[in-house]
Amino acid sequence: MTICPGVDDRRRPDAVPAPGELLVGPGRSWVAEECWRRVEIRVGGCWRPGRVERWRLRQGVTDWVALIRWGRGAADLGWYLYRQAAVRPSPGAGRVSGAAVRRWSGRG
Repeated sequence: MTICPGVDDRRRPDAVPAPGELLVGPGRSWVAEECWRRVEIRVGGCWRPGRVERWRLRQGVTDWVALIRWGRGAADLGWYLYRQAAVRPSPGAGRVSGAAVRRWSGRG
């Protein structure tokens, strides 16, 4: 396991790949809204900036899974369980601009 320089965070687990049964069958999948895309994902013992491309919620299951990209390579993309021990919102993620609020409320 690679440890990030200057960080003693060895007890934290890496992100868990989503089990195949959560990716098939009835359920819902959708493109992540811009304000919820920025995340940090723990891979190889380090927190890395990532981007949620899609969400998936299988019918009858409460485990959310996210298609997350954290690099440019083909291996830097995968479906992961969304658990805050290993996948967490980036600082500032979830903030919605005033223009977006006005657009959603019908005032802009």
